[in-house]
Amino acid sequence: MKHIVNEITLPNGIAGLLIHVPDASVITFEYNFRAGEYLVEKSKWETAHIMEHMLLGANELVPKARAFQAEFEKNGAYNNASTGSYDIIYEAECADFEWDRIFGLMLTAMTKPLFLEEEFQAEYGNVREELNARSNNHFRHLNLALREKYGFCVKTDQERLMLMNNVTVNDVKSHFERTHTSSNLRFVIAGNLSASRRKIIEKMLGSID
Repeated sequence: MKHIVNEITLPNGIAGLLIHVPDASVITFEYNFRAGEYLVEKSKWETAHIMEHMLLGANELVPKARAFQAEFEKNGAYNNASTGSYDIIYEAECADFEWDRIFGLMLTAMTKPLFLEEEFQAEYGNVREELNARSNNHFRHLNLALREKYGFCVKTDQERLMLMNNVTVNDVKSHFERTHTSSNLRFVIAGNLSASRRKIIEKMLGSID
């Protein structure tokens, strides 16, 4: 199936790729911010990871994380996120017929999060469980040790667990404000992107402050 790639850069600094795949039945979104752990104080290393867990949750449109996920997934759409040493990635996939609804929900989640204290506590616990669950992954520990020797920004899961107590919800808010700016956003959107859809996407992305 032939596809067409359009690279765009908007006046507010957002840049990315629009990949038109004719007759595609699904559409995928990937958003990247240079916002990983290397941008926080080493004593607050887990700030970026906790923020990533919270971002696709309570926001100005849907003020509870559980309600947001229910709304997002009601027709089978999917979202996820991941944090690395250098960047944070948010992704989504949905059926073609609801591309605009999911596109709008993702933009709202990324630009208007609430970062509620009770949801900070819940995700704090989830992150702790995630790090503890990795304790028997010896290949991961070897990989982290190698990355450290090569000079990359990295900490072991055991170190990260010890540093978690230093992170507050205000740290999460501060990291969001410093990193989740329009000029720091890069994206790839792929699917049946007709000219009219591309115009809608560019208009909505271009309207972000």
